[in-house]
Amino acid sequence: MPAKSPADSEPHLTIVAAGDRLHSRPGHGPGLRQSEALVASLLQAVEDRQSTDVSITGHTDTTGTAPANVELGLRRAERVAEMLKQRGLAAEFLTVVSHGEGNLLVNTPDGVEEARNRRVEVTVR
Repeated sequence: MPAKSPADSEPHLTIVAAGDRLHSRPGHGPGLRQSEALVASLLQAVEDRQSTDVSITGHTDTTGTAPANVELGLRRAERVAEMLKQRGLAAEFLTVVSHGEGNLLVNTPDGVEEARNRRVEVTVR
């Protein structure tokens, strides 16, 4: 019996780029090469799953105001969406949203910098 692929055994796959790690500009984050590798893995997951449903959700820490954080989270998610579209993923497959500081990975009080909360989550269904 052939082995099941991850696409067969999991209902969806979520890849998290924490701390603003996906960047298209040199000198920001850990580097363009690592970002390209993450984008490639996302595109491969979409292909493997034959997905037409990709959710991109931006998150922030609790520094700044709640409305400003919603905008910042959306900009982060839109950057990732743009990187995926530039590499051929159809825009109609993407849903881009922001949770701002509303869905913290690490609970912190207001005004606390926490890199793990500054992230973009991409879910491929």
